[in-house]
Amino acid sequence: MYLLTNPSMDYAWGSPTAIPKLMGLSPGSGSRPVAEVWIGAHPAAPSTLELGGRALGLDSYIEAHPVHALGYAAQGGDVSTLPFMMKLLAAERPLSLQVHPTRAGAEEGFHREEAAGLSIHDPARCYRDRSHKPEMLYALGPFELLAGFRRPDEVREIIDGLDVPGLAPVLAALDNSDSETALRAGFATALDTDPRLAACLVDNVVGQARRLRYDRPEYRLLTRLADAHPGDLGIVAAMFLNHRMLTQGEAVFIPAGVVHSYVSGLGVEVMATSDNVLRAGLTPKHISIPEVMRTVTFTDRYPDIVVPVRSGRRCVFAPPTPEFALWVNESSDERAGEWMAGPASGPRLVVSCGSPVDLDCGGRRLVLESGRSAFVPDADGPLEVRTAGTVAIACHPR
Repeated sequence: MYLLTNPSMDYAWGSPTAIPKLMGLSPGSGSRPVAEVWIGAHPAAPSTLELGGRALGLDSYIEAHPVHALGYAAQGGDVSTLPFMMKLLAAERPLSLQVHPTRAGAEEGFHREEAAGLSIHDPARCYRDRSHKPEMLYALGPFELLAGFRRPDEVREIIDGLDVPGLAPVLAALDNSDSETALRAGFATALDTDPRLAACLVDNVVGQARRLRYDRPEYRLLTRLADAHPGDLGIVAAMFLNHRMLTQGEAVFIPAGVVHSYVSGLGVEVMATSDNVLRAGLTPKHISIPEVMRTVTFTDRYPDIVVPVRSGRRCVFAPPTPEFALWVNESSDERAGEWMAGPASGPRLVVSCGSPVDLDCGGRRLVLESGRSAFVPDADGPLEVRTAGTVAIACHPR
């Protein structure tokens, strides 16, 4: 087992307090936001471990010891990298309206941008690796998100209620009996507004939403999006999406092609090892509407809430993807002294979510303070955990 040191990201939408509080730190006045803590082996920002008295990237460690670290690489497969990663995510403002590509889309897009000579660090780069990015978010408290398309008639009702003449082209585009065609045309029309007219349209939409904010929760949300991203066409596009509040302990799965935005809250993300994000709005970062439209699946669907398999205090979340599953073990003060079985094999990423966690692999022990994490190689064998709080363990679902 290896204690990890993890890079943090200070994106503007993050919270200056949520993750520091989880880690037992006291942020000072004017502290920068901590949006994400990356836990894993993505080459752009790998976790590090100490080996032989020196710091080593987890990606480099796995590359040097693939069978020891991953286990299933010894079975004749070609897997030599950790297929999943974790993040602690704290959103104080809404994230970008975004979608993740399929594996084939990521491969094609990566090679296309490589052939065009676009630097991997170029802000206009859409595909920073060759992987798809299915992801699941486990809520550590109330967590608000937008995800998946509403039915076209629901979108029309929300837009109609605003009574903004500039939205007439969007309503006209939605007027189709085929749901997929209606959503594709309406969403494209909303995002393709003439730049000379966009600012005025958004101002009118937001003005009406503020006036009618007590009539519908959707309009109250629009005003909050406008406070965070004034003048952004993503505010109009957000009316197409389902609005959901997760409670603590719920998890939502976001597969390729599903438009989403995390609005507020603290959670643990598990995902394929990728940083491919295609943005449609609600962001100062690069927006690529053609790539978004090429990638989005235009079906009306509610966010995929993952129902765990429960056994005592253990919950196993297994979304429909071959890269990862999430084990969550919850305890309480009166049962803090009891050991609980974790995933028995394969590579494992472990993060403490509120209280110290004792880890044991065949008599080898490691203590994780709140917010800290560890990598457990396959060769370490069965894992047991003991905690008075919550521990999240990402593993391979085999």
